[in-house]
Amino acid sequence: MVIDLRVNSTGWNPRLIMVARGITVAAIAVQLVAPTFEAIVSRLTFAIIFGIGALVIAGRSAPVVQLAGASTYLAASIAMNVIARPVADPPSTLWGQIIDDTRQEVVHRIIPPYGTRQWQQGWVSDGQPFIYVCARGRLEPPETLVLTVNGSAISALNPSQMFGPRPQPESVGFYRISVPRDLFSGSPALDIHVRPDERATKPLEICGTITARPTAGLESSQFFDGASWNSPWATRKGRFQIELRLEGPGGHVFGAWY
Repeated sequence: MVIDLRVNSTGWNPRLIMVARGITVAAIAVQLVAPTFEAIVSRLTFAIIFGIGALVIAGRSAPVVQLAGASTYLAASIAMNVIARPVADPPSTLWGQIIDDTRQEVVHRIIPPYGTRQWQQGWVSDGQPFIYVCARGRLEPPETLVLTVNGSAISALNPSQMFGPRPQPESVGFYRISVPRDLFSGSPALDIHVRPDERATKPLEICGTITARPTAGLESSQFFDGASWNSPWATRKGRFQIELRLEGPGGHVFGAWY
């Protein structure tokens, strides 16, 4: 005798069928346990479509199959909520350090790659070194930052050094400052200090970014808050956006280092 499981359901155990359907409804309810409203809506849509489909398909299957399918659906729904955890947003790749006291300053150390072919090629080609400093807004004395390299005063940042587009007056952007070549004679590293002009009265902001391999190590950037030194690597996993570039005629860049 052949039993057609798709059609003849009069002999099926109605209790098993009700249990299977109850488990399916419970699985749909579990789907609604979500941390945000957007997640609830998304899961509800999925749960309704999947749940109704499961009930329709199950209605044409044996009670044991219905019970097994509903139990699997419930287990998957529970696992989704157990495994899923709120994921913290990654830190921004760009951030700013406010300097609002003339005692404060930013220091970044760069070790030029003197022994590399890239550096030597640029140097013998009369490449000109430039320091790039990223800061917010249009800086102009006295409301500006002053650049010092290895103890030598280089320049106060001013509009003539602004490099690249700035969509808004307060947008961040680079300042490109020429550095004398003789500063590199006998100096294994460049200690670059950026501090506010002594006459500055407004808060100033220097850019920071996430980085992987600064030339002088992960803590090559330091900030002096007026009382103590702190590394942005410890708090932001980053550095200040201060770079060294060796450039040739016509704007050709032999290399950039930070």
